Amino acid sequence: MTSQFFDCRAQQNVITISGDLRLESLPRVISCLYNVVSKAGYPDVILSFANLTSITHSVVPVLAAHLRWLVRDKRVEFEFLPPRQHALATRLVKLGLAHYVEHRKFPKPRLNSSDSSVLQFIDQDEREVAVDKVLKSALRTTDLSRQNIAALEWAVNEITDNVLSHAKSDVGGFIICRKLPKHNILEFTVADAGIGVARSLGIYNEKEAVERAIQEGVTRNKSTNQGNGLYGTYQLALASAGIFALQSYHATLYVTKDGAMHIRDGSIPYRGTFVVCQIDCENPQLIEKALVIGGREHLPPFDYIERKHETDGGVLSVRANDLCHTFGSRQSGIEARRYIKNLLGTSENTKVEVDFSEVFVISSSFADEVFGKLFVEMGPLRYMRGVSLLNVAPAIEGLIDRAITLRSQTGL
Repeated sequence: MTSQFFDCRAQQNVITISGDLRLESLPRVISCLYNVVSKAGYPDVILSFANLTSITHSVVPVLAAHLRWLVRDKRVEFEFLPPRQHALATRLVKLGLAHYVEHRKFPKPRLNSSDSSVLQFIDQDEREVAVDKVLKSALRTTDLSRQNIAALEWAVNEITDNVLSHAKSDVGGFIICRKLPKHNILEFTVADAGIGVARSLGIYNEKEAVERAIQEGVTRNKSTNQGNGLYGTYQLALASAGIFALQSYHATLYVTKDGAMHIRDGSIPYRGTFVVCQIDCENPQLIEKALVIGGREHLPPFDYIERKHETDGGVLSVRANDLCHTFGSRQSGIEARRYIKNLLGTSENTKVEVDFSEVFVISSSFADEVFGKLFVEMGPLRYMRGVSLLNVAPAIEGLIDRAITLRSQTGL
């Protein structure tokens, strides 16, 4: 990994985090928190991000879980001091980290937001909502085949369900998912503040526990669990030539993009467990290569598209409000067009209905980015067979018709 500047220092009840905050930097933050909260006993702690220069998405749920545990277990109150860089300060709010530092001052990330943000789940209902948000965000940002949507859904469901079934985390679980820049790769991170893998499996040695956890069929109770969630997720990362990481208390298992595995003991424990997995959405045979369980290809039973969009007649129906957060920009249009294209998939026979109920205005640029470009990309016959609009206000219909006409004249 590239070496980056990072520093974390504590002075009385102030913890100052400087430089580039990544997962490998987290032990120093946890050490500072331990010294200020557990050893010095400060009930009020200021977390200063004033000198922060960057932060990776994967560190956010891990730090959020630890901070929520300290609030619940140690009765600590945290104050958030934002980065001096305005854009970075805004980003920490959107990611949700500001809320999990100082929850009374900063709002919880909105579930309908298209921004990548950390989501907390305490029970199965909240877990299902969080998983659906991850999948909806993936459909907006990433080109996905039906098989790769199923692979992502299976892995996220398995890892988040492990939190509620095994971790015994009083603060539940935390998840974030993002598309890597310039790549069609999705990375998700799930964290908790529970009992850890070793205690969950009944294994004394923590290094042995994390190594066994990613093996097929490893579980403490085979009468209730198959023990293939971490195994299958690890295999998806391997088939994707992506990163996979598992840390529980002192033990860390890390798999590089070339498949090399490293397991080590750390001197500073992370209370609980976190998993990071990268899935390559360019791989059309991801399920066939990765999800081979018990010697046979495993077809995931979950299908977000079928569950959320398929009607009794086989048509895929989507609310316009689910395609994007606003209807006034080309960026929103890019998200909406990708969502519709992912629903259409590769089948010539798939039909998608877009329901514009409760949408009263869109911009010309949005209409062009979505429907003008779809019309040209798909061709008139395929577009008219595959895409239909319902409950469209006359003004919106006029904008869409004009966008298609102009785009047909200019091309892509």
